[in-house]
Amino acid sequence: MTSGLELLGDFIQSCLFIHDGIDGPSTDAGDFLWNEYCSHPIVLGADVCVVDTLNGYGTPCLNHLDEMVGLPNTIIQPKYQQHSLVGNLLGDSQALLQLKQEVHCRELNVSSFYSSNSMNYDSLLQKLSAPHYRPRLFPPQEIFTKANNKVLARSLFEQAKIPIPEGIICHSPKELHDFFRYCQRTGSKGVVLKKFHWDTRFIKSETELNFPYSLPAFPFVVERAYEEQSSTAIHTISWKGRIEPLFEGNQLIHNWRNLGTSLPTKLTCKVQEEMLEYSHTLTRALPHFQGVLNIDYILTDTGEVMAVDLNPRFGSSTYLLYFLQRVGIALDSVHLRYRPIQANVTDLSTLFTDKRFEALDHKKRRGILLIGPTFDFDKGLVTSFFYLLVGANVEELDWLEHGLKQLVARHQIPEERLISKIAV
Repeated sequence: MTSGLELLGDFIQSCLFIHDGIDGPSTDAGDFLWNEYCSHPIVLGADVCVVDTLNGYGTPCLNHLDEMVGLPNTIIQPKYQQHSLVGNLLGDSQALLQLKQEVHCRELNVSSFYSSNSMNYDSLLQKLSAPHYRPRLFPPQEIFTKANNKVLARSLFEQAKIPIPEGIICHSPKELHDFFRYCQRTGSKGVVLKKFHWDTRFIKSETELNFPYSLPAFPFVVERAYEEQSSTAIHTISWKGRIEPLFEGNQLIHNWRNLGTSLPTKLTCKVQEEMLEYSHTLTRALPHFQGVLNIDYILTDTGEVMAVDLNPRFGSSTYLLYFLQRVGIALDSVHLRYRPIQANVTDLSTLFTDKRFEALDHKKRRGILLIGPTFDFDKGLVTSFFYLLVGANVEELDWLEHGLKQLVARHQIPEERLISKIAV
């Protein structure tokens, strides 16, 4: 996959990165983590990044990242005014002017995380444009909106003749109940409802369908739920007329949500080649798409490969898998685990500087990397972050994870102190 990494590197050098959050709830509790991935791009090797803030890292943690991969030459942090990175940038004339100068000097395009119509990228592109140069947005808004819609994505898979779970596009309660009963009669453990990236639900009892307010708005996709051997994401790059594979990773699924990645995948060569072929076919069916795209697959207990989700954007693990390649850690030479964790801590350096913390050592190919702190501007602290564990085997990962969770518990800000801090 060397050619894919080179193509991704070329894409990264052509763009400034402003990876705003999604336009819907991203946790089981319905929380909207607008800045969940804002700072992930700082490990990609881009020259220019716009982030919500670096306050969640602390200096020692940032220095560690800088020593390993080199932070971007320009990191712009617009003044916080609202839960939107693009909105904050548009409201900060000084930050916007600085970014415009960088765009025109380097002739950069714009890489987004989520190019939905609600993210106000049209206004940003207009502000960054000049008579001699207008930046482009990747992924393009029109094709992103189409591919990100689960109803339209199902149609794309069908048109490309890629195997998908048995299902229907549901337009009414009667269709929903009829399909559920059919699946029940034919031995399925339930059905999966899909509307948006953040709105996937597993239904195992028909009584759950009797509460319309808890269902997505029609139409939505309803599919048979399968017993699975594994769930795998395949990352692909489409750039300058070329399509190349990038990475693959096991998905750590909880409650039908992807909450992390692990390696190795332990896929057979035949299954891996099948998934790579399907991803290439689907990407080719999106002729105007440019950027990173990832497709989720399941391997059923009967050995069938099925595509279950299309994400026309960076995956949350794309950043870290590319980061490991940049520091010289071959993905087939280690075991890894990448997950989010909820924690109220001052910053990531609070954990990083604890003498019991084992920071990632790329030469030893072992340790922990902390990234992506969600910084709560009202509370003035980190409320969640991501961690990457690297080791020689699963036992090493378990040991590292256990130690990290102990540190998090030790440095967690008690609830009474948190309430006091908010009051002040």
